[in-house]
Amino acid sequence: MSGQRHLLVLRDLVFSYTTDGSPPLFEGLNFEIAQGEKVLLVGPNGSGKTTLLNLLAGLLESYHPRYQAFWAGKPVRLQEIRPEIAYAPDEDYLFDELTAEEHIEVFRALWTVQPTYRSDVLDLLRRFGLDEITKPVERYSRGMRRKLFLALILARRASLYLLDEPFNALDQESIEALISFIEASPGACVLVAHRPPEALRMDRVIDIRTFVRSDASSAREHAWEGDRTS
Repeated sequence: MSGQRHLLVLRDLVFSYTTDGSPPLFEGLNFEIAQGEKVLLVGPNGSGKTTLLNLLAGLLESYHPRYQAFWAGKPVRLQEIRPEIAYAPDEDYLFDELTAEEHIEVFRALWTVQPTYRSDVLDLLRRFGLDEITKPVERYSRGMRRKLFLALILARRASLYLLDEPFNALDQESIEALISFIEASPGACVLVAHRPPEALRMDRVIDIRTFVRSDASSAREHAWEGDRTS
């Protein structure tokens, strides 16, 4: 996005899940996103999209990736910027025995959030058409679980949203509400979608295959289970 300041810059990333000498999944990867920019990340299943999101979220530091990263111009390690990032994986990490109301309190305790976090979650649930917030999540349908999880994540006022297949299991009303949220949010967004809705408008589309080595298939075969559906 011309004229906008870079929020996150990643330079010369080298990453592999293995230490057996297999070709790395990413080698010399460069990625950047501007403040408020919306980026759609596409590519075939198993090509590394979720791995890249996990890297950006600082969740794969135990694999000792090599890179230079800059957040608003300052050098950082990716795990240091986690408080600035809201990450919604493609699986919904919820507690079956808790209600939506109780989940709000749990997530408030886990994160540093704005005073209006509870009302912001409830507003998103209303926009998603989820009114039942007093029964245990174990009684929710898959779509209801997805709506709750997304509301809990998106209600954080993050500088960068990482969304992995967020449209899965959503009805049309919720898809439209999610698209509206993404477009209106001042935060930057990297979104993975195998079949993005036609109404989705992003600033850039990046094919993950431009980042992945063509001879890295063996590395992908041993990929962390978090990448199994990307």
